[in-house]
Amino acid sequence: MIYKNIDLSQLDPQIDTQIAKDYIDHRKIIKKPLTQRAFNAQMKNALRAFELEKYGISMTPNEVIEWTLDNTNWQKIDPIWVANQLVKNKGTEEVLVQQSMRISNQSTRNIPLQQQLNDRSWAHH
Repeated sequence: MIYKNIDLSQLDPQIDTQIAKDYIDHRKIIKKPLTQRAFNAQMKNALRAFELEKYGISMTPNEVIEWTLDNTNWQKIDPIWVANQLVKNKGTEEVLVQQSMRISNQSTRNIPLQQQLNDRSWAHH
C-alpha cells in the first residue's frame, strides 16, 4: 500500500497502519516530508520502544509514535525523548538516560547507568 509516496507494505505488524499514516501527515504539516528511507528509519526507532523497559517505562511502538505526534514540533521518533517527557510530566527529576538509542548500542551498554554517570576517567588528573 502506498500512502503519499511512502510504501507501507513492509510496515511491521506492531505498528498500526493508521498511526503510520498520521505520522506521514504530521511530517508534511511541519514541512518536513519523509523519504522512504527516513520513514523506514523512524518506524525502526519506534520499534525500539521496548528498550525503555530497562528504565521502568512500558510503551508500545504505537504509543511512542502517538507521543511524537502530540509534541507538534518533534519530527523524529525517539523513545528516549518520550521517556524524558513522561518523567518530566510526572513532576519528577528528568530521567538520566542516553540521548539516543545509538549510545545504548555502543560498548557501554553492559555498564550500569549509575556507573556510567559516575565515570571520571575523562577527567585530567
